[in-house]
Amino acid sequence: MSKIVPLLPDTFLKFFLSLNLNDKTYLEIGSGNSTVFFSKHFKNIISFEDSMVWFDKLDVLKIPNVNLQFFKSEVVFEDCVHCTDFIMIDNNPISTTRTKFAKFIDEHKTPESIIILDNGEKHMEAMTFLKSKYYCLDFPGERYDGSFSVTSIFFTNHQ
Repeated sequence: MSKIVPLLPDTFLKFFLSLNLNDKTYLEIGSGNSTVFFSKHFKNIISFEDSMVWFDKLDVLKIPNVNLQFFKSEVVFEDCVHCTDFIMIDNNPISTTRTKFAKFIDEHKTPESIIILDNGEKHMEAMTFLKSKYYCLDFPGERYDGSFSVTSIFFTNHQ
């Protein structure tokens, strides 16, 4: 089996993998190769997916530290947003915009939670909203497929 790599900028992955995350909980909105990849680096992963295709692909893997859930509304996150260390917004924005998730997460997360927005250059409204409320580190770079993208980390001064 080939090495599974998430479709994220190399600059972000290099930085992220330099962190010790083995006792942290990661919530991702939008599952995929990132779920498999990050399951090796976090203690627990809560992964929400609204595509039955991706949900089925990951569900059969039965990764022990991954709690995979199918969702149709952002309301399902309310119980788990406040108990996670990192929250990745990487969903397919056709059904729910990333801005809507960014606002929801902003309202429900703890001050210590770190928000990650993938493809911020394509989701400027979400990027602008988060930048208006948090410190930001941008990670522009090339992804494994040769395309360019920006993944950004948003945090408060509590970190």
